[in-house]
Amino acid sequence: MTTPLLPATIALFTQNGSYAPVAWTLAVILALAIALLIRSRGRSDAPTGRESRTPFVSGNPCPDPDAARVTASHLYWGFFQALAPYYRKMRAFHSGILSDYVFWFAFSIAATFIAIVLACALQ
Repeated sequence: MTTPLLPATIALFTQNGSYAPVAWTLAVILALAIALLIRSRGRSDAPTGRESRTPFVSGNPCPDPDAARVTASHLYWGFFQALAPYYRKMRAFHSGILSDYVFWFAFSIAATFIAIVLACALQ
């Protein structure tokens, strides 16, 4: 067994490793201190009014927020277009009946369990 870096009263040692809450607390405090130091070195003349909260659109005035909103259907358009053949096939399987989904869930769990049992039996 290796020599502990911290006294036994500060760290908990197990077969899987050690847990040192004091060391973690000190690490978090150090990280926060570094973050505050970096933040304190920021620009003090940065604007703080309403104008500073508007989005930057390449120097152009921001259009109407409702018109500029990107909805999820537009955001994932390329993803859905690339997988359109897969989605067409999968929609045929979806009946909307809950008992069908429960059956396929139970079937998948049973198949996974059987695969695990067979893999363990073959070793």
